[in-house]
Amino acid sequence: MNWLKENALLTGLCLATVIVGGVLLFLMTRSMTQYQEALDGYQQAVRKLHALQNRSPFPSAENLEKSRIQADRYKAELNSLREELAKLQAPHSPGVQPQKFQDDLRVAVNEIVERAAAAGVELPKGFYLGFSQYANSLPNEHVAPVLARQLRVIERVVNNLIDFKVQSIDSLHRLPLLEESSTAPASQSEEPRKRGNQPTSKPNSYTRLPFDLAFTAEQGKLQLAFNSLLDSDYFLIVRNLAVQNTARVGPAISRPEGVARVTATPPTKEPTTRGQRSPDNKGSAPGGSAPSESLNVILGRELVKASMRIEIIDFSRPPEPKG
Repeated sequence: MNWLKENALLTGLCLATVIVGGVLLFLMTRSMTQYQEALDGYQQAVRKLHALQNRSPFPSAENLEKSRIQADRYKAELNSLREELAKLQAPHSPGVQPQKFQDDLRVAVNEIVERAAAAGVELPKGFYLGFSQYANSLPNEHVAPVLARQLRVIERVVNNLIDFKVQSIDSLHRLPLLEESSTAPASQSEEPRKRGNQPTSKPNSYTRLPFDLAFTAEQGKLQLAFNSLLDSDYFLIVRNLAVQNTARVGPAISRPEGVARVTATPPTKEPTTRGQRSPDNKGSAPGGSAPSESLNVILGRELVKASMRIEIIDFSRPPEPKG
């Protein structure tokens, strides 16, 4: 007791240190408790979220009704989309026979040749709309309806080019379809046998019918032709496009001999009296008009050659509902 009375300052510091240490220990313990509670709550919420994401709807009458409503809504939207896509396709004629397709092809080629000659559009030698292999031979029965639809679209595209009066149609190459092979139906029927009971892959809901087209035209007519593909009644995709200028060398700076150069006349500093002409405007007509000499037009007269691959998208029709 005497020592505490004699060292009152030291005693006070010790008491203060003990009190402050106790307060800090209490605060630290409470903070750790709150952190652990927050961590446990977060982990519990994560586990609950994963359980909800991986769990099927509870089999109740209310959930069953909601599922039916969603399924009917999805089916209605899907049918509406199919109707819109059906408007962007050529009419489907499953009963087209090979001989009928060949006759229609000859008629279409003859009409296009006559229209091109009347419009002054040059066609390549032996032009047959990309179906030259069927000029003297018939396709198989499985592919004739598809070729008939492709013929209508290609015929429309070529007729548009003739209407725009392009300079020439340089080439039209149609990529052959898988169904055009005589062994395609047999191979397709034998493939399920090889697979046995293995699950088959999901069939594509659309088919691509590509063809390559090249033509030469003025710049403005190229723009019209390209816009006509985008605004077509059919579902067409321009997969790639290459434009090449037919004039590889730029125009000459010097003018040919015998062609006068038209230069701008600077205004005179001193006004002239009425009825007199300025000595600098000896070749100008009254009223300040330029002399009637030909101008050397540089831009706007070049021809461009466009090469593009166009894909006709043919959407498969859904199977008809049974009974």
